[in-house]
Formats: sequence, C-alpha cells, structure tokens
Amino acid sequence: MNKKAKIIVKQKYDINPSGWPWRTPEFETMQIDILKEHLNRNHLYTENKIKLLIEGLEKDIEKSKFPSLINPGIFISLFVPIWIQ
Repeated sequence: MNKKAKIIVKQKYDINPSGWPWRTPEFETMQIDILKEHLNRNHLYTENKIKLLIEGLEKDIEKSKFPSLINPGIFISLFVPIWIQ
C-alpha cells in the first residue's frame, strides 16, 4: 500500500518521497495550499468560518470515539480466557 501511495504522489503531484514514508514535508505543504485554495474559492477563509469548521470536525471526532468502558472490556474479554488457562 505504501508503494502505491508513493507512485501516486510521484505521478500526480511530482513529489518524490525518499525513504519509507510518502507523507513528506513537501506533500504536507502542497496539501495545505490546496486546502487554502479551496477555502478561498468557496469564501470560507475567514476566522469565524474556520472556527466553525474546526468545531464541526471536533464534534465528529468525539462521536466516532469508543466509549471509555469498551476498550478495557475488550482487553478483559481477551485476557481472562488466557489467564484461566
């Protein structure tokens, strides 16, 4: 999967990732520039609108998190049978 991502980044964006990771600083800069251009084009590049976008993203992240009791429950359900054996 990493190799395919490197090929796409090289062909589509002319960024040559050296080493293992394909998310290089050049790619990050290019991604930020594309986001800024999109926000400017859609008249969303104001302080208030960006704050609203960030708040919306934070709410989506909170909704997608597992409740705090699920992670220990998963650990216990996997550990107890091994401990009993």
